Amino acid sequence: AWHGAAQGGGLLSRPLRLHELLHPGFFLTALRQQTARSTKTPMDALELCCGLASADLRGASLAVVVSGLALQGATCSTSAGLAPLDADAPTRSSMPDLHLAWVLAGSPPPYDTKRSALVPLYADGERTSLLCDVRLPCSGSDAQWLQAGVACFLAE
Repeated sequence: AWHGAAQGGGLLSRPLRLHELLHPGFFLTALRQQTARSTKTPMDALELCCGLASADLRGASLAVVVSGLALQGATCSTSAGLAPLDADAPTRSSMPDLHLAWVLAGSPPPYDTKRSALVPLYADGERTSLLCDVRLPCSGSDAQWLQAGVACFLAE
């Protein structure tokens, strides 16, 4: 599926499942390189930005939609962002699609840092391979979500 979509030029036009790749970190680096080329910006001047809706990344020149992510320690919805787990809820839940883009460092983030939390995105469920951190909207403080052990994973 990946090879056919890449050959046809439609790879980024549909949601991607990064866990299907052997090295998902290489894909994020390639996306950074392509963004740097298309914007004529040094790679070092770009930072990864994410949103729960495409409108959150309006200024991005090249964005991808990532699907199939899992979330541990909280729930997440497109409209409200992170929310605490109910007492009887499973510890892992599905994430809504995540929109990722490399943007100019220092650009205004889609979410106010006082009403969002930095959440690690791991390639594996054992939390041994960190891909990046994503900023997700939430209520409460960054410390609250850190204490809850909130993290995203590539596959459920």
